[in-house]
Amino acid sequence: MNYRAWSTGLFLAASIAAAEAGTAYDFDGDGKADPSVYVRESGMWHWLASAAGSIQNQALGWAETRPVPADYDGDGKTDFAVYHRQTGTWYILCSSIQAMRIVPFGWDAAHPVAADYDGDGKADMAVYYRDAGLWHILQSSTFTLRTVQFGFRDGRPIPADFDGDGKADFAVFYRNTADWYVWSSAQNQMLTGRFGSRTSRPVPADYDGDAKADPAVYEAASGTWSIRSSRTGAINSVVFGSAQGRPVPADYDGDGKVDPAVYNRMTGYWSILQSSNNTVRSLWFGSQNTLPIPACADGGREGLVCMAFGDSITYGGGSSSDGPATGYPILLERILEAEFGGHFITANEGIPGEDSGEGASRFSAMLAADNPDVVLLMEGTNDNLYDDAAGWLEPNLRYMVGLALSRGIQVVIGTIPPVISNEYRDRSAQMANIMAFNPRIYSIAADYGIPLAPVFESITSVPGWDRALMDQPSANHPNDAGYRVVRDAFFHAVASGIESGLFY
Repeated sequence: MNYRAWSTGLFLAASIAAAEAGTAYDFDGDGKADPSVYVRESGMWHWLASAAGSIQNQALGWAETRPVPADYDGDGKTDFAVYHRQTGTWYILCSSIQAMRIVPFGWDAAHPVAADYDGDGKADMAVYYRDAGLWHILQSSTFTLRTVQFGFRDGRPIPADFDGDGKADFAVFYRNTADWYVWSSAQNQMLTGRFGSRTSRPVPADYDGDAKADPAVYEAASGTWSIRSSRTGAINSVVFGSAQGRPVPADYDGDGKVDPAVYNRMTGYWSILQSSNNTVRSLWFGSQNTLPIPACADGGREGLVCMAFGDSITYGGGSSSDGPATGYPILLERILEAEFGGHFITANEGIPGEDSGEGASRFSAMLAADNPDVVLLMEGTNDNLYDDAAGWLEPNLRYMVGLALSRGIQVVIGTIPPVISNEYRDRSAQMANIMAFNPRIYSIAADYGIPLAPVFESITSVPGWDRALMDQPSANHPNDAGYRVVRDAFFHAVASGIESGLFY
């Protein structure tokens, strides 16, 4: 793509649009982005108000809501807002009137992508449905629904105003090839190009102050920012960050230019490269595992494609839907987005009744179909119906782990969940086999250097687990409460991988 063409005499109104637009993450309205974090478990927002120089707090949200801050009322201040994917509901605290708006707009499979698509100075509630590449926008200027098809299944939404007309453009980023696809609202045409690599993440923003978002990428392994100026077309690269740093660019110094910045979730430490004087501002603001609010900006900066692979326990058997709608993969996807922001996908590749040999035979095809960043592997319940299962189960698991790693795909392996004996079933022999084999899961994880999700241990550590967490008629599936425990076991493993820089 010739990005230089984007900045050559296109829009006389660009400076006006820049003056009227509010600054992202500016909760006090002084024209400077405020460092801010969100605590998922409590739904608490904390921000360092640049106008007053003091720490402020706001309660809005709960464990499964995702922050979607933006200026929805057009008063120049960022409004606190959360989105609940399970119900497709927006909760917006309008700063202009200090009143809550609750709007049902979306559904479980759609991801929030709020931005000002109609150019009226107010952010529009919007969702993106990845399977069809569909954008649904509730336009604040007309209170009407707009639906646009732009994107594809593996594209990550990265809406931004690339052409400087004051309207956010539909845009997606394809991580495999680092291809950008942008529908310019001013030119009414698609712009495409390649910028970055598979391991880089898009961080488009107005870094040069011309009221146009610049294509930019961040390479976590080296902490390198590469920014293509929409004003000049030149690429500026700067090393500023680390594998543990999450990119959180915003205009923190109020000069009209977005500053490269990183946040370390393990320490709550911010590092900001201020464009006004080219100095580094460092501060501790947050605590371990708090979400930096700018991580929620779009679907390209954060997020992973996880492939949950296994048998009926991966599929969701024994849950209230007896299938994927209430299985652990979708529960994990929701909580990852609430914890980290961005655009997480957890593909459910569970097959009821499958043993590890059948799993190994289809594993390669599923890797090709889903192209995941991480595999969540939990297989072996059905193998352990037989006393000699260890003879083939361990080689099959090692084959699948090795194949994924050979393709550059990380793996989290789960211990085999427990089964029970009750008035419906006698699974005592199967349980004994599972308990005998699970130490081999630890050996596999250690040998390959991969994270382990202690599913068996997490379930059995709950008092009365055999009644409280297990589906009684089948005696070998968790119930809804049990699947939440399975979710948490994988969540902690994936979260640790993200925070350490292993998964990116």
